[in-house]
Amino acid sequence: MTGKFFIFLRMPKILIDEEKNLTIVNAFYLGNNSLLLQFNNGEQKRLDFLPLFKQYAKGDYDIYIERGKFKRFKLESGNISWGK
Repeated sequence: MTGKFFIFLRMPKILIDEEKNLTIVNAFYLGNNSLLLQFNNGEQKRLDFLPLFKQYAKGDYDIYIERGKFKRFKLESGNISWGK
C-alpha cells in the first residue's frame, strides 16, 4: 500500500523574491507527466515531472509515473501531491 508522494518545488532564487511566500494556487493536467502551475504571484509555469519522478519516486511511489495515476494529483496547501 502506498502513502502520499509529495513534490516540493524550489524555483531558482532569481525568480523568487524571498520575502514573499510563493505557493501554487492552481494546477492543470497538460498530458503525459506535465502540469501547468499557477502561482499566487500570477505567474504560470509548465513543468514536466517525469525527470523528477525518475530521480525521486522509488519503490511503491514509482506507480505515479503512470499517466492514469499521475493525472490524479491533488493540490494541498500550495503543494502538489499524489496518493491518499
